[in-house]
Amino acid sequence: MLRTNGPKTARLMLLLQVCVALWLTEAGFATAQTAAEDYYEDAKRYYAEGKNAEAAIQLKNALSADDQHLPSLLLTGDLALVSGNVGAATAAFEEALLLGAAPALVLPKLADALLMAGRYQQLLNEMSYTDLPDRARAEVLGFHALAYLGLRNPSMAKLRVSAALQLNPDSRSALIAKIEILRLEGELEDAQSRSHRLVASYPNDARIWALHGSILSALGKLADAMTAYDKSLSLNDRLISARLGRASIHFSTDQFNSAMADVDYVRSNYPADPRGMFLKAQLLDSANRQAEALEEYGYCANQLSTVDEDVLASNRQLTLMAAIANSRTDSSEQAIQVLQAYQSSNATSTVTGTMLAGLLIEVDEGQKALAVMRPLLEENGDSRAFRMLMARTLSAAGNHEEARAIWQELQETGPGAIDMESLIALNELQSGASPASIRRLENNIASDPSREGDLYTIALAYIQTGDPESALPHALKLTELQPKNPDYNGVLGSAYLYTGDVDLARQAFKTAYDFHPEEPRFLLALVEADIYDGKLDSARSLQEQALELFPEDPLVILHQARLERYSGDLAEALRWAEKAYGYKPTTQASSELLIDILVELQDNTRAVGVARSVASKTDASFREQLLWASTLTRIGNPTDAITRYKLISRNQDLTHEQLYQIAAAQTRLKAFGDANATLYRVQRMAPTERAYKQASIVVALELGNYASALETAMALVREDPSDLPSLTLLAKAQSALGDFDSAASTLQNAFALTESRHRPTLIAWHNALAKAGRDNRALNVLDEWLVRNTNDAQVLYIRASYMIERSRYEEAKVDLIAASKIAPSNAMILNNLAYILVETDTLAAINTAQQAYKTAPQSPQVNHTLGWALVKNGQAKQGLPYLRQAQVLQANNAIVAFHLGVALFELNRPIEATQALENALQIDPNLQQRDEAKALLIRIATAESI
Repeated sequence: MLRTNGPKTARLMLLLQVCVALWLTEAGFATAQTAAEDYYEDAKRYYAEGKNAEAAIQLKNALSADDQHLPSLLLTGDLALVSGNVGAATAAFEEALLLGAAPALVLPKLADALLMAGRYQQLLNEMSYTDLPDRARAEVLGFHALAYLGLRNPSMAKLRVSAALQLNPDSRSALIAKIEILRLEGELEDAQSRSHRLVASYPNDARIWALHGSILSALGKLADAMTAYDKSLSLNDRLISARLGRASIHFSTDQFNSAMADVDYVRSNYPADPRGMFLKAQLLDSANRQAEALEEYGYCANQLSTVDEDVLASNRQLTLMAAIANSRTDSSEQAIQVLQAYQSSNATSTVTGTMLAGLLIEVDEGQKALAVMRPLLEENGDSRAFRMLMARTLSAAGNHEEARAIWQELQETGPGAIDMESLIALNELQSGASPASIRRLENNIASDPSREGDLYTIALAYIQTGDPESALPHALKLTELQPKNPDYNGVLGSAYLYTGDVDLARQAFKTAYDFHPEEPRFLLALVEADIYDGKLDSARSLQEQALELFPEDPLVILHQARLERYSGDLAEALRWAEKAYGYKPTTQASSELLIDILVELQDNTRAVGVARSVASKTDASFREQLLWASTLTRIGNPTDAITRYKLISRNQDLTHEQLYQIAAAQTRLKAFGDANATLYRVQRMAPTERAYKQASIVVALELGNYASALETAMALVREDPSDLPSLTLLAKAQSALGDFDSAASTLQNAFALTESRHRPTLIAWHNALAKAGRDNRALNVLDEWLVRNTNDAQVLYIRASYMIERSRYEEAKVDLIAASKIAPSNAMILNNLAYILVETDTLAAINTAQQAYKTAPQSPQVNHTLGWALVKNGQAKQGLPYLRQAQVLQANNAIVAFHLGVALFELNRPIEATQALENALQIDPNLQQRDEAKALLIRIATAESI
C-alpha cells in the first residue's frame, strides 16, 4: 500500500498533473503548427507553378490545422485576388491585420483588393501610408494614385505617383498609375513602352497584361492587343476587364462566335452584371437573332430597374443601357422616364438628348421632343444626322415650314460625313463605360484643341466628379471658341461657382441665360448663385421670373419650395413642396424636402406617412430607408426609431460609412448596446477609418466620457485641421467639459473654413460665445452675418431669442418684426413676436398668435402663446382649450402648467387650478413665477376655508 503525506502529497500530484497538461498542450500546438506549415509550403509551391486549385486545397488544410497561421492567411488572400474573388481577398487581408500581421506586408495587398472592387474613396480614407517603410509606402501611394484616377482626379494622381517613384522607382502600383496617366494625356507610345517593360518585370500578372492590351488597343494594334488579352486570361480567366476588352476587339472585327464566347463567360460568372446582358443583346441583334436579343434586353431592363434612381441618373452608361433595353422591349414610357431623370440631373447631352427626342416622337410628344432638341442645335448643327432628326422633330411638333427648309438644305448639300470617333468617345466618356473613352477624347483634344464636343464632355465629367479646378481650363477654352454658346457658359459658371468665384459664376450663367432663355436651368443657376452669395432679394426676383416662364416645370417648383424654406416661410414652402412631390412622389429630393418642412411645422403624422411610403419601396435605397427612422427620431418617437435602425443594420451589404451613420443615430437615441454592436462591425471593416473615430467620439460624449472624446477629437484635428466634422466634434467635447472659450475658438476656425457662409457653424459659434459669457462678441457675429445677409429670417430669429433670454424685449421685437416681414408665415417667428406682445398689446398678440396657429396648429409653443394671450385679454374660456392642448404636447413644461392654473383660477375652477399650479411647482421648484403660483394657491385655500 502506497503511503501519502496527506495535503502535501495531494498538492504535489496536482502540480504534476498541471505540468503534464501543459506539456500535452504545447505538444498539440506544436503539432498543429507543424501541420499548417507543411500544408503552407505545399500551397506555396503549387501557387508558384500556377496550380491555383491545388494551392487552394492545401491552404484550406493549413487553416483547418491552425486558423491563425498568418502565412497561409496571406497566401489565401493573394490567391483570391488572382482569381478575381475580391471579397474573399479583402476578408483574408483584414483578418491577417487583426491577427497582428505587419501592416507593411498587408496594406499594399488590401489596397489592391479595394482598388479591384472599385472602392476608391474607401481606399483613400483607410489605407494610410505615413508609418510604413519606404517600399510599402511607395506601393500604397501608387494605389492612392490609381484610386484618384478612378475618381477622375489626375492632378492628385500625379502627385502620388511622383512621391511613390521617389521612394521606390520599381514600385509596381506606381508604374501602373504612371502608364494610366500617360494614356490619359495621350502619350500612348510612351505608355506602350512602359507597359512592355512592366509585363517583362511581371510576366505572371494578369492585370498588367490586360493593361498592356488596352494600351495596344488604343493604338489600333489589335493583333498585339489580342495577344496581350489572351495572355491575361490564361493567367486569370475570371478577369472581367480582359474579357470585355477581348470581346470588344472580336466584335469590332466581326468575329461573332469569339465575341459571344467571352460574353457568355461574363453572363455565366457575373450573372447580375447588366453589361454582360447588354453586350450579349447587342451581339444577338447584330446576328439578327431578335427573339434572343429581346430576352437579353429584358433581363438588362429588369436588372437596371433595381438600381437606385439617383445612381442611375448620375451614370450615363447605365442610363443609356436602361433606355435602350426598355425601348427595345416596348417600354418606351420607362425609357423616357430614365432619360428625363438623367437630363434633369445632368447638363444636356447630345446622345441622351437625341435618344430622348426620338422616343418622345414615338409617343406623339413632338413639342417635348423639340424642347429637348433645341438646346443641342448650336453644338450639333453641322451634323447631318442631327439635322435629319431635327427636321423630323420639327415636323412632329407641327413646325412644317422649318422642317421643310432643313430637308431641302440636306438634299442640296449631299450626304456629308459624321465624326463617328468623336460621337463614340462622347458616348463612352459620359457613360463612364471605359477609361479608354477618356483617353480617346484626350487624344482627340491633343491632336485638335478646338474639338468642342470633347472639351465640353470632359469639363462636365470633372465637375460631376467634384474636380471643378480641372474643369475650369476646359470650360474657358470652350467659351473662347464660342463665347455665345449657352451650354459652354453654363459649364463655365458651374466651374467658377464650385471653386468659390461667385461673381464670375453669375456672369457666366447670365451669358448662358441671355443666349438661351427657353430653358429654366440657366435661370435657376443664377438663383443658386445668389443664394450661395446670400443675396436673397435677387434670388427671389429671378425665381419669380422662372415661375412665370415655366409654371409647371417640376425642377422650378422644387426650387421654389427650397427658396421659401431658406427664407423661413414654411407655409409657402409646404405648398410648393407638396406640388413638387405630386410630380415625382418617390424621388429623394422632393420627399426629403417635404418631410423636412412637415417636421418643422410639427405635422408629425404626415411626415411619418411620407417617410414610410418612400422607405417601403421594394427598391428603397439606404438613404431612403434611413429617412423613416430619422423622421421617427425627429418627431420624438425613439422606440420605433431604434427598432427601424436595428432592422436596417442587419443588412450585411452595408458599407462602413453607412454603418457609421446608423451607429451615430443609435448613440443619439441612447441605444448604446445597439450602437456598440454596429460600431464593432465598423471597426472590423475599417480599423483606421476617421469615421469610426468620429463615431467613437459621439458615443463617448453620450456616455459622459468627455476627456476621451476630447483626446480623440484633438488627434483627428491635428491630422487634418480642415476637416469640418472633426472640428465640430472637438467643439462639442470642449463644450461638454465647460471650456466654452476653446469651443468658440474652434468653431471660429471652422466657420472660416466655410468662407463664412455656413449658417449652422455660425449659430454654433454664437452659442459657444454666449455660454462663455462673451455677450458682445456673440452678438457681433450675428450682426456681421446680417450685414451680408440682410434678409436672413432665421438668424434674425436667433438674434431675437438671444435678446429675449437677456430680457431685452424691445430689441427682440424689432428683430422679430423684421423677420416676420421676410417670412410672414413662419410660425416660430410669429409665436415669439406674439409672446413678447402679450405684456404690452394683447390684441396684437392674439392676432399674431392666430396667424402662427394657422400655420402650425399642432405646435405646443403656438398653442401656449395663443392660449395665454387670450387669458391675458380676459378671455380665459377661449384660451383654456389651447393651453390644455399645449400641456398635452408638452407635459413637463412648468410655465404651461402655471398659465393653465391661472386660466382655471380665472374660470373659478379651484380644484383643477390647484392641481395645475402644484404640478408647475413640482416640475420646476425654481419656476420664475413660483411666488405668483404660491400666492394663487393661498388664495384658493383661503377661499375654500371661508
